[in-house]
Amino acid sequence: MSLEKNIAPKSEKDIEFLAKLLDSQFRLPFGIKIGFDGLLGLIPGFGDLLANFIGSYIVLKAIRLGVSGFVVFRMILNLFFDFFLGSLPVFGDLFDFFFKANLKNAELLSAYQKNEGETKSRSIVFVFVNLALLFALMLLSFYSAYVVIKEIFNLFHRM
Repeated sequence: MSLEKNIAPKSEKDIEFLAKLLDSQFRLPFGIKIGFDGLLGLIPGFGDLLANFIGSYIVLKAIRLGVSGFVVFRMILNLFFDFFLGSLPVFGDLFDFFFKANLKNAELLSAYQKNEGETKSRSIVFVFVNLALLFALMLLSFYSAYVVIKEIFNLFHRM
C-alpha cells in the first residue's frame, strides 16, 4: 500500500514541523541544533515523559497511515531509547540533545512513503538487532546480579 495517496501535504508538514520543534528548533554556537525535547529533558522525570508523549503523535500518525508494523516498532524503539537513556542524570541530558528520535521518526515515515520495501527491510533488521542487544543486556544484568549475590553469600558463609 502506498502512502502517497494517503498522506495529506498538511499532515506531512505538521509532522516535519513537530519533529523540528522537538529536535532542532534552535541553533547553538558551532552549528549544534537542539529542540524542546532536549530542553524538556532538563526537567527531571516529567520532562522526558512529556517530550515523548508529544513525539508519539508521529508514531500515531504512522499507524493511522497503515505503515508496516516493523517500521512503527522501530519508531517506538527510537522513543524508548530517547526516554530511558534521556532519563539518566547528566548523561541523559547530553543524550537528549544529540539523539533526535522525532527527526528519525519523521524521516522513517517519509522514507516509507518513498520506498516501502527498503524501509521495511531495514526496520526489520534494526528491530531484531536491537531486541537481541536488549536481551543480551538483560542476560548480563541477571548474571551480574547472580555473581554479586553469590559473593555476598560466600562472604557471610566464611564468617
